[in-house]
Amino acid sequence: MSAVLARQQASTCTNPILDLYVTHAGMLINVSILEFQIFDISDSTKYANPVQVYPAIVGNRQTVNLAACPGGDRISTGRYVAKWTPTNTEALGLHEVRWFFKLSPLDQELTSSETFDVII
Repeated sequence: MSAVLARQQASTCTNPILDLYVTHAGMLINVSILEFQIFDISDSTKYANPVQVYPAIVGNRQTVNLAACPGGDRISTGRYVAKWTPTNTEALGLHEVRWFFKLSPLDQELTSSETFDVII
């Protein structure tokens, strides 16, 4: 079951609806670089060709503040939140958060994605 985020509901450190756990060798670990994008995939056309809704400039990624919450976006060791609030005009239905991260600066970039629903 995917996560659910209502229009005007924020994903934050205290309400981490869009979160990422990073593990290595079975243990939670912190990363050195972390970014994300959010896509609308709410209908068959958008599912086939996802529409980037955050950040607003297509192709850009939102950088995650690796400092601990509340000043940053790290909830605990190896767990991070994507801070995002759907507007009251955001399309309802299926969306996807795509994560991009490196365990250390010289490592290859890794990716992860998760779907979630935007509701009224």
